[in-house]
Amino acid sequence: MSQNVTQLRVALMQQLGEVEAAAREWGVRPDHPEGRFVAALMAAQKGHADMVLAAAEAFDAASSEVGAWLDTARETAEVNARRAEAQAAGVATKSEQAIAAVVEKMVPAATAALAGAVVIRERRRTMGIS
Repeated sequence: MSQNVTQLRVALMQQLGEVEAAAREWGVRPDHPEGRFVAALMAAQKGHADMVLAAAEAFDAASSEVGAWLDTARETAEVNARRAEAQAAGVATKSEQAIAAVVEKMVPAATAALAGAVVIRERRRTMGIS
């Protein structure tokens, strides 16, 4: 039971005690109609207080469960985020390696093709062919 529920229980019981003390001070007699009325009213109020306290305890228990679930969900999300970051870094590294491999294979072929084209163009120029 939480501290708030305990404080509520103490306050409710204190208030019921004050009602009972006031009834005695007024001279309410338990065996007379007004005494039975006050006793029945106090019993109803105590029943209501018990119901409110049970609801407060249930709320506290549910709140604790939700809090624990949220903590677990947050921790899981953080682990998944770190895992996703690591995977993204791995993908970026593999992408860079793939691009480097393509460039490494294409550059010599492109250079040779361009060199050939430059030679052909230069020969045409020197021969006066446009």
